[in-house]
Amino acid sequence: MNTAKYLSTLSENGGNGLYPLSVQALNFIQEQLTLLQNIAQIGGKRYVLVAPTAQTDGIVVIDGEVLPLQATGRPGPGIKVEESTEDIVADGVTYREARVRRYARYVNTFTPDTPNLYSASEFNAFATNINLNTRFQDYVGLADMISKCLQVAMGVYTSTALDGAKENIRIHCKAGSAVINGAAEYTINVYKSGNKVTQEQLLPNMQRYKREYNPTTNKWSPWVFCTENLHLEVKVKNRTTVYVRHGVIPEGIQLVLLRKKPRGAKRRSGGYNGSNQNYRGKVRKRQPKNQYVHFKQIVLSTGEPNKWYVPKCISVAGETNQNLVGKELPTLCQSLIYAENQRVGLSGFQEYVFRIQGQRKKVTFKAGLAKSDASGYAKIALQLATTSENSKSPGGEIVPMKYRIWFVGNAIRVSNNTRYHQALRGFSVE
Repeated sequence: MNTAKYLSTLSENGGNGLYPLSVQALNFIQEQLTLLQNIAQIGGKRYVLVAPTAQTDGIVVIDGEVLPLQATGRPGPGIKVEESTEDIVADGVTYREARVRRYARYVNTFTPDTPNLYSASEFNAFATNINLNTRFQDYVGLADMISKCLQVAMGVYTSTALDGAKENIRIHCKAGSAVINGAAEYTINVYKSGNKVTQEQLLPNMQRYKREYNPTTNKWSPWVFCTENLHLEVKVKNRTTVYVRHGVIPEGIQLVLLRKKPRGAKRRSGGYNGSNQNYRGKVRKRQPKNQYVHFKQIVLSTGEPNKWYVPKCISVAGETNQNLVGKELPTLCQSLIYAENQRVGLSGFQEYVFRIQGQRKKVTFKAGLAKSDASGYAKIALQLATTSENSKSPGGEIVPMKYRIWFVGNAIRVSNNTRYHQALRGFSVE
């Protein structure tokens, strides 16, 4: 760096400390300050060196130039650089625009490609050496932890080699490895936490299997198909249209329709005409049940991952139910609530009487019939699960819903000169 001998300059006549004050001397000082300004580039192209407050100015670096940043309590989306000039009067002479003052300030609007206007999002806070050292130590510790917790291997592995993998590792098994769950190529993730060791098999079609290691018996448990993460979202629009959204569904998983089937605690054992008089006409209690069952073995369509869609029936059990294929939930659930042959007369109206499968109470307009309700519902649900011809295996989470029926007071219908109030049906998600 250049220096000037302000206090020890020798003149021709032997004088000392008489450094001449001139424009050349001032320009020499300014050149050295400009040189020092380049140190600001160590922090990057654009950053806030000192953040401003409501009372004090800050400091900002823009393309290597150090500028004051006007005080503000509310930073805006843009930073604008402005400059002003100042005249100097000396010995009666005015030197116009002798000084140029440049500064930056936050503005409330930002328009791209505007001269001297920059997006505030381009400016990062300056990281001191202490902060950088702290981050570096964190990275060193994280890298050390990763090196201990995660290893990746690839190749051809036998079942014996996979049984011996009990440390944290990811193994990409290529063709020629031991065939597991019908797959010749797959990935094995090994997770170890304390004494617990778990292996997870990930197939190319995103199906997952897992097994646990028992250190007591020194044996692995059988592979178990994973369905616990089959998340399902359901929403209802206009009470009648049901929308479904799900993630990536592995092969073999289907969207099924369930209904809740209650079973009472009382059971007739012999009947009045039974041959055994010890049980004739008697009632024996049993364990009550209230569980979801696969309704008519209905399987619904699935859509694209993470997109809402309206499911439709793609398969159903029984020849008489084949007309339900291609239908949506309102048609599929219609048989859960049905009208009886009888009607009840109320104030000049002949109201329908409805029954709900699995319930004893009836539903009529304004509960006009004894032991009836003015509205009701059947409990249904949707679930992602594996199915077979006559059964459904445990699957993902169950989304409980209600298929409802209710009456509208001003919705009057006339059929064969008989007036009645219309019953409406719809869905809701619990």
